[in-house]
Amino acid sequence: MTFQTTSEQKIAKLIALVEELRQDIPNIKNRSDPEAQTIKSPTNPHAILDVLEETLTSEASFSQQKTNTN
Repeated sequence: MTFQTTSEQKIAKLIALVEELRQDIPNIKNRSDPEAQTIKSPTNPHAILDVLEETLTSEASFSQQKTNTN
């Protein structure tokens, strides 16, 4: 998880730098790129863990119900 978080932070930094460079070059039209805005900030690792835990809990409950009905 740490490696992935570090990689994601580096990628987010690169996207931010490319966006900044694009805005600084006078020959390139300034335009809004909502996708770049969204992915240039790294994901919150705690939010990912929360979603994973919720999914695992849900899957475990589903599996347990399935086992009990058989």
